[in-house]
Amino acid sequence: LNGSFFAGLHALTHWYYFWRSHHSFPRKLLLMFELFYNLVNMIFNWFALSSWYLTFYFLGHGVINNSDTANTGRGEDPFWGTGTYVFPILRELYLACIVLIFICSLGNRPQGSKWIYMVCVLIFALIQCVLVYLAGWTV
Repeated sequence: LNGSFFAGLHALTHWYYFWRSHHSFPRKLLLMFELFYNLVNMIFNWFALSSWYLTFYFLGHGVINNSDTANTGRGEDPFWGTGTYVFPILRELYLACIVLIFICSLGNRPQGSKWIYMVCVLIFALIQCVLVYLAGWTV
């Protein structure tokens, strides 16, 4: 969907062209270092969406499942007994927003879907606030 991804992929797959250029050897080494940085960055960006979801999933399930078995004060549900309902709703909202953004991105006028994008951003912000709250709860 994004041309910059394919431009970066093209640059990474044609790395050997740098050695044919008339740059000095130290500059070629710096370009290779930058190419390695771009490779690592592309790998992390490729898996960022799933990493964020997995963090949300395991943090949410870890806190909710620990609250079911513990009887002490800190083992209580961080959502005051409604954690088994809140977490699946937020999880489904996250997945629905991802699918909705993907479908809206297929169109050629992003300005026409401005409100859909804004609602999805607000839902992502809410989920991120819940993630920070759950991370603080586990400490």
